[in-house]
Amino acid sequence: KKIRYYTHASRSICWNSEKCLHAAKCLKSIPPVIDKPGIFSIPVNEAQFEVLLSQSRFCPGGALTPVSQTDDRN
Repeated sequence: KKIRYYTHASRSICWNSEKCLHAAKCLKSIPPVIDKPGIFSIPVNEAQFEVLLSQSRFCPGGALTPVSQTDDRN
């Protein structure tokens, strides 16, 4: 399964390909973030993170979700 964590400081947003409905709702507003094959955690700047966080509220399948600091990434 393809999972990516977009991180800024101590905050993360998870994208899980298995939950993605490919409705493209997020693609209209998220900043361009390069998918790096084999990279588990992709750093983003604060502005990119805030847009991803905002868009996670509109993700119909729940593929794009904020991760609390107590969540387990395994």
